[in-house]
Amino acid sequence: ATNPNSFSQDDMPGPTPSPTPGLRRRDTSNKPADTAVKQQRLPAIQPVMTPGKVILTVSILGTIFLGLGIVLYVFSRACFETVVRYDDQCPLGTTCTVDITIPNDLEPPVYLYYQLTGFHQNHRRYVKSRSDAQLRGDNITDPSSLSDCDPYVTYNGTNIPINPCGLIARSMFNDTLLLKKPDGSVMPVTKDGIAWNSDVESRYRSKPGLNQWTNVSDPDFIVWMRTASLPNFRKLYRIVRDPMPAGVYHVTIQSNFNVEAFGEKYVVLAKTTWFGGKNDFIGIAYIVVGGLCVLCGLVFGLKQAFCRRQPGSLHSVTGGHEESRTVTRADLAPSLAFTIPPTMPSQGVAR
Repeated sequence: ATNPNSFSQDDMPGPTPSPTPGLRRRDTSNKPADTAVKQQRLPAIQPVMTPGKVILTVSILGTIFLGLGIVLYVFSRACFETVVRYDDQCPLGTTCTVDITIPNDLEPPVYLYYQLTGFHQNHRRYVKSRSDAQLRGDNITDPSSLSDCDPYVTYNGTNIPINPCGLIARSMFNDTLLLKKPDGSVMPVTKDGIAWNSDVESRYRSKPGLNQWTNVSDPDFIVWMRTASLPNFRKLYRIVRDPMPAGVYHVTIQSNFNVEAFGEKYVVLAKTTWFGGKNDFIGIAYIVVGGLCVLCGLVFGLKQAFCRRQPGSLHSVTGGHEESRTVTRADLAPSLAFTIPPTMPSQGVAR
């Protein structure tokens, strides 16, 4: 047995003794520094989740979610939005007019969108079919460096690269929408601000001498090039900066974009609020989650009030029997077994 009062050579004061020949010194280069972070000595809180704390936490969270959901739902319902389908009224290559009724006066800004359904802009081949270097204004003459744009890389029968190349640019939405007032005069609209500032300032540049078949710095083109993540999407077309009194407005549409093979086309006139456009789903989701939390808190509270289990009681562990119960390996981990006493020992624990 080792004498606890004995000292080793390392504990003796004085100079460090030379290492014994043939013995390797223990490598301490990977030893963590003696700091509170690396030695895990930072103060910590380990809350004990008692039934009362759990009930209180769930009830508070449920109340917050429920209140926020009601606010979001009320604002969403009050947000103006009207959607009108027009591809069934405007065959390809024709011009038609659809009416949009505004029941109340609208303050600017008001947003005019076009909406497509069944158009999978999120397809992998479609998303990568572009050349960011071309869109930034670089003059690319080697078609082999534009392989991502396949099959729209060069003009037919030539070795001249298409600029801009790719499926996204090739399939650009080209319907024209003209908003008119109830008296038939043209409603002033603008395309300034429909595209992201970062895209306008740095990602899309039109330079002379590049033989671009379209103006890549046009906001309509920039909006289209930012692909949607879902097959049903809407994109901002114009912004109305003037007040719009209540009445029946007219949208004259030149139908050039073919959707017969995959979906439908809509024109949307809408306003936004502090949390975005009209979206009832967010408010309903918060209300459902908050209601479930409040309901769970109520059920747990009733159980705690009428069917409370005394803290430290082994009644549920021993199955109501006062005698000792042996927990076998099947109950716990393999090769483990111990005995749970029916009561705590009355005498103190020897130290």
